[in-house]
Amino acid sequence: MKKALSLIVLVMVFTLFLFSCQSYLVKDADTTLVLEDTVLDDEEVPPVVEMPSSEMQQEAAVQDVPPSTAATHYVSFTSKGFEPTKLTIKVGDTIIWKNERVKDSALLLGSQSCKFIKSEILAPGEQFSWTFDAAISCPFVDGIFVTAVMNVVVQ
Repeated sequence: MKKALSLIVLVMVFTLFLFSCQSYLVKDADTTLVLEDTVLDDEEVPPVVEMPSSEMQQEAAVQDVPPSTAATHYVSFTSKGFEPTKLTIKVGDTIIWKNERVKDSALLLGSQSCKFIKSEILAPGEQFSWTFDAAISCPFVDGIFVTAVMNVVVQ
C-alpha cells in the first residue's frame, strides 16, 4: 500500500513538474520581452538564437538517405503503454507514434541522449513522427503515463 501511494505521489509530482516547465519568456506585440513579472528592455536581453524545427531537421535527414532504403515504423500509445516497447531501426528510418487510446492523451518524451525529441500533447487519434539521422540508442517515456517506457536503437 505504501509503495502504491508513493508511486501515485511521484507520478503527480512529475506531471506537475512537466506542466510547470513552460517557457516564462513571452514576447509582447511591441517586442518588449517579459520574464515572469520583470520587464526588460531589448538592449538588456541577449539575442535569441532560433533552432531549426524538428520538421526542418527531419527534412534534412531524409534528403541524406536514398528513399529506397528508408523505412517507416509504427508505434502505438495504448492503455497499457507503448506497443512495441523495443524497436531496432536503421539510420534514415522514420517512426510514427500514434495515440490509440480511447480518451486519454499521450506525450512522447525522449530522455538521456534523445531529450531533444518530444511531441506536443497528442489527443486520441493524433500522431507524431521523427526521422533518425544518426546511430543512437533512445529511451522514451510517455509524459502522461510515466510508467510507459520504450527503447529505440538506431543502427
